[in-house]
Amino acid sequence: MAASTDSRQRSVLVAMVLALGMLTIDATIVRVALPAIQRELDLSDVAEQWVINAYLLTLGVFVVAGGRLGDLLGRRRIFLMGLGLFTLCSVLSGLAPSGELLIAARAGQGIGAAVMMPGCTAIVTDAYAGPHLGRAMGIMAGTAAAGLSIGPLLGGVILEVVDWRWIFFVNVPIAVVATVLTLRAVPDSRRPDAPPIDYPGLATLGAALTALTLGVMQAQTWGWTSPATLGLIAAGVAGFAVFVAVETRAPVPLIDVRLLRGRAMAAGNFIGFSAQFVVTGLVVLLAIYLQNVLDYSPLATGALLLPLTLPVLVMAPIAGRLADRIAPRTLVGVGMTVLALGTFAIGTAVRADAYLPMLPGLIAVGGGFAVVLTSMTTTIMAAARGADRGMVSGVYTTARDIGASLGVAVMGSLLSTLEAARLADDRLDRVDDERVHALLAGADTALKDVPAAQAAAAQRLANDAFDAAFASTIQITAAVTALGAIAAWVFLTRERPTAAPASPDHAAHLPRA
Repeated sequence: MAASTDSRQRSVLVAMVLALGMLTIDATIVRVALPAIQRELDLSDVAEQWVINAYLLTLGVFVVAGGRLGDLLGRRRIFLMGLGLFTLCSVLSGLAPSGELLIAARAGQGIGAAVMMPGCTAIVTDAYAGPHLGRAMGIMAGTAAAGLSIGPLLGGVILEVVDWRWIFFVNVPIAVVATVLTLRAVPDSRRPDAPPIDYPGLATLGAALTALTLGVMQAQTWGWTSPATLGLIAAGVAGFAVFVAVETRAPVPLIDVRLLRGRAMAAGNFIGFSAQFVVTGLVVLLAIYLQNVLDYSPLATGALLLPLTLPVLVMAPIAGRLADRIAPRTLVGVGMTVLALGTFAIGTAVRADAYLPMLPGLIAVGGGFAVVLTSMTTTIMAAARGADRGMVSGVYTTARDIGASLGVAVMGSLLSTLEAARLADDRLDRVDDERVHALLAGADTALKDVPAAQAAAAQRLANDAFDAAFASTIQITAAVTALGAIAAWVFLTRERPTAAPASPDHAAHLPRA
């Protein structure tokens, strides 16, 4: 009997690791292929960005709904529906003959991913509820974190061997294996007495998240102070206030807001937000820095990001074992502190204009992120009662998704602002200024018709401006992880997490500060 249980648990874990790895890799693998996609489909700069943004927008908007639907209608059923939609839209993305159809298919991928992602964590928590939950969460967290860095490397390999369309087609065999294992190992948790879905809550939350996420994503194009950006962000904040009012009156709410009132639960979601904010933004900016400033190829760039990935693969399982024995306050606090120090170290090392000085910081960021993601996910999921695990996972995933979107947008906007300030200080003439800005945007033809001496000077100015702005951006955003570390040390529980029983008392399962 024990052997049968162990075999089923392993099959569940393998299925969810395959699915989660596919989703997280897909968030970054496309970035490497964007130049090739833009050339073949003749995309504008705005359309090129929406190949990425369409996926992130629908993922952020629908992920809480996906988790709650799994709680109400059965996690296996909803997970497989999401997996089917994601796979279908992956095929459509690979076959897309135009930019418009590619963006639409990417939006469909995001919806499928949003339905799947909370289910991955909730299904593993159901299977491993007990003393080994931390180990399973360590493997899941390692998969999620590693996917962010493996994506650019895998994309570089695929572009070297075949073409960009295969970055979508490779999802198909992975999805087939995950489907077979899920059908074999994951029990059907459908509730015959499932209450009705909270449609008013779903509508107000969707509208609020759409406005906020769209405002953040478009801020780099419109500007952070533009009326459109400020209007959307204000509408998003107001929408969240309406959502809370709706949920407090709903008989079966989409999100039970009582679960978010405890200091420890709120701190846990903020920690997930802050860690994802810095790490996702850092990976994107590092990919730009390695290619545009240090002149590495996409494949080499992916390989040079491995020092951030490998510590995740090593530390996540270790952190999972430690999470079964050590209090979250200590484990998450140490992880966030290491993450903050590593981020600051990378910002300091950038001024050397070389890769090797950044290596210790990359290793520290990878290790710290693995510890934080593993122990925080374990703590939050162990605190949730069985009937609400999909919802709790959805809320936590949403906090991290918003952190990732804000990280890319805010760090990118800050980088552009600091670059402009540095170039203004250098008092460039108009011609040089245009060329340097083209170089910073990655334009290969910016210096095509320029004498060698002028080209070299413009290239130096571009590199110096990027180095200074990049270093300052990373050091400033390290403060976000410092705030996360403070939240961990002050608000998290001193008790190690244990899986919550299926009790109707929600408050009993919240970690105590």
